[in-house]
Amino acid sequence: MTPDGRGPTVSEFVTEGLTDAAEARALDAVAGAFKLRITSAMRVAGDPVAAQLVPDAWELPVPPEKIAGLVDD
Repeated sequence: MTPDGRGPTVSEFVTEGLTDAAEARALDAVAGAFKLRITSAMRVAGDPVAAQLVPDAWELPVPPEKIAGLVDD
């Protein structure tokens, strides 16, 4: 997070090596649903702890119409 309270951007994650350009589009969707709040001290490429802090598209909710046929109640 920056001193002005702004979180990092997806493009900063790509530039810093925390994600690649191919994942950036999915991460944009995550950033639209959740705030990206990782301090610059924790954003270290190749650090396994930092990797756990970068959100993933799997964290987005799945719309009910996509799972309606998967569960047979």
